[in-house]
Amino acid sequence: MRLGVVAIAVIPACWSGGGPAPEPPPIPTPPPIQEVVVRDAPGVHAMGIDDRYLFWIGGEDGEEGIWRAEKRPGARAVRIAATTDARGLTLDRDRVWWGDGDTVHWIGKTGGTETVLLKALPVNVWDITRDRDEVVVASYDPRQQRTRLGWYAITDGQPRRTVEMPGQGPLMLAQSEGVYVGTDLGFVRVKPDGTIEQVSQGDTEVQAIMFDGDTVLFGAAGQVHRAARSGGRSVELAAANGVVSDVAADDRFVYWGSEFQEPPGSAIYRVPKAGGRASVVARVGDPSSVIVDGEHLYWGDSERGVIVRRRRSAE
Repeated sequence: MRLGVVAIAVIPACWSGGGPAPEPPPIPTPPPIQEVVVRDAPGVHAMGIDDRYLFWIGGEDGEEGIWRAEKRPGARAVRIAATTDARGLTLDRDRVWWGDGDTVHWIGKTGGTETVLLKALPVNVWDITRDRDEVVVASYDPRQQRTRLGWYAITDGQPRRTVEMPGQGPLMLAQSEGVYVGTDLGFVRVKPDGTIEQVSQGDTEVQAIMFDGDTVLFGAAGQVHRAARSGGRSVELAAANGVVSDVAADDRFVYWGSEFQEPPGSAIYRVPKAGGRASVVARVGDPSSVIVDGEHLYWGDSERGVIVRRRRSAE
């Protein structure tokens, strides 16, 4: 018995509405993994961020100052204050604070009149931080070879108290339980009553500090460490491949920038919060500040004079 062949007619789809067939919807372009946010940011360092703007210290050749730009690719950098020797940028809800030589200044985040809070401090400002209704100023006195911390009222600059400790190059951040201070001789916490408590064991040069919930993260002596804010011994998370320029964290990783001459070279690195082997996130000429903000990781590259962001979900 011979099977018959059944012919199947293929009827092409056609547009019956008259005129040319509609174009299919375009396939959406995925957002870039990494992109430059600010292209003209020479000497960028000490970055801060809020819900709308990036702020940083930078500039060169007479254009040194406090700068601001929106958090979007192609944003234009605007200098909101001129400086000569700016250090210690810090933000509160409405204002940007910084030290400049032997003075402390602030200006509104959206601009306005620059205000000098403190004048003619005994020695130049090294770092500043906000602590409730006070501004804390850290400086190093080379004659005494000691770090000096001074608390001043944010309303009129009146001095409240001072604390001195050994070490130089102080970096500070304030929390409810005290002001954390890192120097070339270690990492301590200055409690509200002036008592000094050790955070890390041994003489460790602290190069960066940040808080992650109940944990304090810090870069020191070519390593990234974690310590509980409640006290106890610090734990090394990873070798940092050189000086730690800044440290940041999200829910999974700790990030930092290191300038390193040997392979793998200068880069933004990351390590799991539990510790382990560091991996490269991005190659950078001269990394400065590193900040986690929403879905992005931001960093400054002083060699290229740019601020870059990268989607963390793409890593």
